[in-house]
Order: sequence, then structure tokens, then C-alpha cells
Amino acid sequence: MNNFNIYGYNSFASIQEYLEDVARRHSDIVKLQPLGNSYQGRTVKLVKISKNPNAGNPIIFIDAGIHAREWAAPAMALYIIHRLTNHPDGRRKELEGVDWYILPVVNPDGYEFTRSSKANRLWRKTRSKTSTNCLGVDGNRNYGYKWAVSGVSKDPCNKETYAGPKPFSEPETRMVRNVMMQYGQRMKLYVSLHSYGQYLVYPWGYTGDFLPKEWQKLDKMAKRVSAAVQSAGGAPFKVLSAGKWYAAAGGSDDFAFGAIGVPYSYTMELTDGYEFVFPESLLRIVLPQFYEGFKEFGTQIKREFKPMEHFRVKNTSTSDSNED
Repeated sequence: MNNFNIYGYNSFASIQEYLEDVARRHSDIVKLQPLGNSYQGRTVKLVKISKNPNAGNPIIFIDAGIHAREWAAPAMALYIIHRLTNHPDGRRKELEGVDWYILPVVNPDGYEFTRSSKANRLWRKTRSKTSTNCLGVDGNRNYGYKWAVSGVSKDPCNKETYAGPKPFSEPETRMVRNVMMQYGQRMKLYVSLHSYGQYLVYPWGYTGDFLPKEWQKLDKMAKRVSAAVQSAGGAPFKVLSAGKWYAAAGGSDDFAFGAIGVPYSYTMELTDGYEFVFPESLLRIVLPQFYEGFKEFGTQIKREFKPMEHFRVKNTSTSDSNED
């Protein structure tokens, strides 16, 4: 893994090799679950990190890279994997009583397209063929909860917010949906990583006219996370409902919260002042700061949710396949 930089922007092939290497070196706590292929045939794998997969622990599910140009998001997801598996505190504290499921690059086709030339650097969507002339769907408008009711384009040639011909038209969003459906009963926190501004937003995203009845719990958790990042030297997050920022339907956070019933669901926008092109040289500074926020997420989830007894497997020697 000489070509992989945990504080850098890596190719999807390098990321895949890194994940395989992590799973080999830390086979006691890391399992890779293939989820399927992207539109162009790239295999997408879920990284499952757990000290005891049979314990029925609450699950924190993190995904990144649904928007191709937001390179800082996959970098953050990979750094979380690095810290959980390599740092003594990760194994001793962050993995105690909580399982972490991480999907570092949801949209690998778009990600690789943005790496192919400077002219393509700001591509946002997937790379599926949706019409005769135009490619791609905004994956974060493609989820099947209040789909297309606000903040979307119905024009396949719209480069930003085309919601697709129907909900879950994209194999990439279907894979995320399937993870949520498979593990939804144990999933207590969902975080979708993005990189535009310093925001930590929660449902509803499809409307700014009203909030879910649980909004105060969502708000309180987010502010604790923001305070942890700030204590580590980072900038505070702007905390509010996504719809109060701007209304946009079909987002993964609304789907997790509204359709699956995940009690804490957020979109985390990681960077401020650089829009989508965050300098690689600054990752070494900001990734550890943001990680303190994820430690706080883990602490709060552990405090609120206990292992689910009916998910426990009596024979603890049973293979991980029983969980799938």
C-alpha cells in the first residue's frame, strides 16, 4: 500500500486495495460486505468494523462520496476507518458497545470521472445513461422518501439536481438503501458525508416549513458534535434542519430518518471556504479535528442505546455470515 495516503485524495482502485489490506491486517474486527456494482461495474463494498459482530450492538452507518466532486468526504470516511482500526483508543473505546459500518465511496463512477481531467473536476452526479444526450443523476435527490417534491430538476441534462426518472433509479442509491433496510433495526445513527461549507444538518430536508417532533434531540446531538470538533481546534458547525438551509427532497438523510426509522440522521458538510475543491495539504489538519466529532457521536449512541438482545447469537464462534 505504498501508493495510498491516508491524508490524501486516492483513486478508487487504491481505495479498494486499501480496504482489502485493512480487512486482511485486522481480520479480527473488519469484514467487507460486497453490495453490488456501480452503473459502470465498479464493485462497492461496505466496511463493517466490530469487536463482536454477534453482540447486537447499535450500528453507526456512515457513507461518503455520493456527490463525485466532494473529495474530502471519502477522505474523511477512510480516516475514520484508519483511526478505528489502527489507533489503540479506536479499538479500546470507540469500538466498545458500538459497531461502525462505513461506505467510503458511494458513487465511484462519478468520483473517477472527476479525477480524469480538470475539465471534469466539478462533476456531481452518477454516470448512468438517463437520456439520449445526457448522463447522470444527483444521487442525493434519488432516495424514495418525498421524492422530487422540492429542490430538484426533472431535466436529465441538468448538471446539478436531476432527481432521476424514478426513486432509486441508480444502483448506487439502491445499495445504500439495502444496507439501511438490512440493518435498520440496529442502526441508530446515519451520517452522510459531503463537503460544502461547515454544516451539520438533520431532517427534514424536503421542507423548511416544519420540523420532526424529535428535532430537539437531533439538534442537541449535533451541537455536542460541533463542540467536540471546536475543542479540537476546528471550526464550529452551523447546526439546523436541512430544509431550513434549503429545501431539497430525495436525500438519504430524510430516507434514513423517515422511511427506515433511524433515530439520528445527519448530513455533515465538512469544509468551509473552499467549496468543493478542498486543498489536499489541509487534510492532515482537519481530519483529526472532525474525528473528534465522530468520537462524540459514538459516545452518545453508546450512552443511549444498549445491545439488542434478540440479535445476540448464542454461539459466539458462529461466523459473521450469520449477520448478513
